[in-house]
Amino acid sequence: MALGQGSSVYRAPFEDQKKLSQLVEKVEKQLQTRVSAIDISSFSAGYGAVREIVKSAEYRRMIRRIVLCDSMYASFAPNSTTQPAPEHIEPWIAFGKMAAKGEKTFVLTHSQVPSTTYANTAQCAAALVEAVGRAKVIVPRGSIPATLDPEFPLLTRTDIGHFHVWGYDGADAPAHLTHIRHLADVWRALDAAGEP
Repeated sequence: MALGQGSSVYRAPFEDQKKLSQLVEKVEKQLQTRVSAIDISSFSAGYGAVREIVKSAEYRRMIRRIVLCDSMYASFAPNSTTQPAPEHIEPWIAFGKMAAKGEKTFVLTHSQVPSTTYANTAQCAAALVEAVGRAKVIVPRGSIPATLDPEFPLLTRTDIGHFHVWGYDGADAPAHLTHIRHLADVWRALDAAGEP
C-alpha cells in the first residue's frame, strides 16, 4: 500500500486500532477463508504503519513475521543527537523479544544513511538490539558471501532465535534503495530456513 511520502501518511490510518482487522476481514471475505496469521513488511517510511500495528497485543499475536527493509526511524531523545526517543523504540520491543524466543520472526535490515534531524535506521537498530538484550556482532569480511558485496556489504548482524538485525554499508540513496530490492530474497531465505 503506497500512501505517499513520510511516515505520518502511513502511521495515521493505523492509529485507528480497527484498521488492520478491517483489512483482514476484507481479505477473508475475498478469499472465502479465515486468515490465522499475517506477515508484514515495510520499506523506508512504511514503518510508521507497522509501528502503530505492533502496539496492539492482539495484532502481535496475529502477526507471524515482520520484515523491515531500512525501515525504522525515530525522533531523537530529548537533548540527544544520537539516541532515538524511547517511545519510538518501545513499541517494537515486545515483538523483538518474542522473535528472540523463537515465537515470531522479526528481521530489520539497515543502511548507514545519516540524518541530522531524526534517528536513522542504524541508530534505531542499535537501540532495539540493546532493548531486546542482545549485541551486534561485526561480521568479518569474507566469512559469508554477503560481506563481499562490492557496494553494500554486510557489516554487522544480530541473530538470536528468530530476531535478526542485519547492518549493511552504504550512506546514500542507492544504499537505501538496495534494501527494498532484496525484500523478496529475505522472504525466500526465511521460508527456506523454516522460520515461523
